[in-house]
Amino acid sequence: MAYGSITQRGDKYRVCFDYGIDREGNRVRKYRTFDTKRDATRAFNEHKVKMDKGTQVLPSEYTFAQWLDYWYKDIILPQIEETTAYGYRGMIENYLKPQLGEIRLQKLTARDIQQYYTWLTGEKELSPNTVIKHHNLLTNTLNAAERQEYITKNPMRAVSPPKKRQREAKFYTPEQLGILLDKAVGTRLELPVFICAYLGLRRGELCGLRWSDVDLEHQTITIENTRTQAGKKEIEKGTKTASSTRTLYLPDTYLGSLCRKISKGLWRGVHPSYRGTHGMIPFYKTVGFARYGQAGVEKSDHYVKKETHEETHYKSVSCAGVLSDPAADIGAGRGAGHVRRRKN
Repeated sequence: MAYGSITQRGDKYRVCFDYGIDREGNRVRKYRTFDTKRDATRAFNEHKVKMDKGTQVLPSEYTFAQWLDYWYKDIILPQIEETTAYGYRGMIENYLKPQLGEIRLQKLTARDIQQYYTWLTGEKELSPNTVIKHHNLLTNTLNAAERQEYITKNPMRAVSPPKKRQREAKFYTPEQLGILLDKAVGTRLELPVFICAYLGLRRGELCGLRWSDVDLEHQTITIENTRTQAGKKEIEKGTKTASSTRTLYLPDTYLGSLCRKISKGLWRGVHPSYRGTHGMIPFYKTVGFARYGQAGVEKSDHYVKKETHEETHYKSVSCAGVLSDPAADIGAGRGAGHVRRRKN
């Protein structure tokens, strides 16, 4: 039985995978180039084992589902972060495989994909911006199939993605912010709400705060760690960008005294995980804030929209912007359900 060959070309190694004869009597060979001889030999040996066991599938017989599994595990997974991998896996298992998985890879057409987008926006009621994420994944995986010669024509070149919608950021007014801060007092969310309001942190930055990041003597908080989730798994990593790593000042009137209460063990309303080394669970903050909004803020005389996952950072930035406005008197507004404007 012919398996193929390994050929060195310069400092690279080219592997010829021989699949034998297809239904039409043609010999099928595919080629891949590797950076090291070790990687080339490993791939070639895996091919030989599958051919001997009869489990190797001819490229022409590959279903799209089989290709997605190979692309996810062997091509893209080693290159991406866990949170991105979790999102890709969700799209593959919940949408792509059920709808397109049984189509043979070489028979997948632009029409199939275009109808898939219609299904996503229609029956599944996904937003155009979410469908664009599916478009990007499909482009990535089918480009890889073309590079590795599993397909000769890439259908993504003839596909039209939905038009991206510009998201309108929604911000709290000074009046709404006064209500928010007033309602947060005495709840589990008092500390995270006040920190986000005064410092404009992202959700992951807030949940990634550690006691080592807090300097009570100089009244600063250093943002250099984030905490997020991929499903139920909690992931700790650095900040989103280099410029996101920063040190922020804690106004003595507000957050300085609050942090001192916690350090002395006088704070009882905070989530138990705050006392540990891991910080608040990200999912708790999003869901907890929504429930808190429904139970308290939205039923107040002055309406404050509950926070969604996507709006967390916008709301935090808006709070920080209001609090930095010298014309906004938050202290006077607290307790009265609104923020008063200082007179010049």
